[in-house]
Amino acid sequence: KYINHSDTPNACYYDDKSVVALRDINQGDEITHNYEADW
Repeated sequence: KYINHSDTPNACYYDDKSVVALRDINQGDEITHNYEADW
C-alpha cells in the first residue's frame, strides 16, 4: 500500500508508474524506494 524511502531500496519506479522489485522481497517485508532520484 505504501512505499518508504531507503538508501538501499528493494524496488524502483519506472516512467509508466510501475513498481519493479530490484531483488526478492519476502512477504511482510517493507517495500522501499530511493526518493533521492526523484527530487
